[in-house]
Amino acid sequence: MNHKFIGIAAVILIAAQVAIGIHLYRDNDRIPQHQGKTFTGNTINIYDSREGYLTVVNFWASSCLPCIKEMPDFVQLHNDYKKHKFALVGITMPFDQADLSLALLKRLEIPWHNVLDPKGEHLKYFGGIKAVPTTFLLDDEGRTLWKHEGPVDFGILRQQINRHLATNG
Repeated sequence: MNHKFIGIAAVILIAAQVAIGIHLYRDNDRIPQHQGKTFTGNTINIYDSREGYLTVVNFWASSCLPCIKEMPDFVQLHNDYKKHKFALVGITMPFDQADLSLALLKRLEIPWHNVLDPKGEHLKYFGGIKAVPTTFLLDDEGRTLWKHEGPVDFGILRQQINRHLATNG
């Protein structure tokens, strides 16, 4: 058999598998709407389902130095986009101590909702979180538009937000 033909066939099969994998990933990459209890005792939807809204969901912990380091940048992001179709929600990790997280939120004067996740229920909805911080950008139907594990490059996150706000009003 011709080796060139086998090589071409292998490349086509690999490309087809990658395309199918990407398609399946996108179809299954929708976070179901669910609610969480905030540190203030309120119950909120995890993402804003009003038409055209974007929600940044940030998983963090008070024991995570990169999480704490990026919070002032999240404050700036919140302030810059709060007049747009935009929301920001923080979710603490199950291993985090609620009293330490609350103290940090108060000390840094964090203006967005932060949800407790002592049983790891929210982790399951997001497919499990391997590292903190982990940040998602969701559309109004819960589709993941962008995901990043580790400290956020806020320039890239802003580009993603601007791109989606421009196309959705």
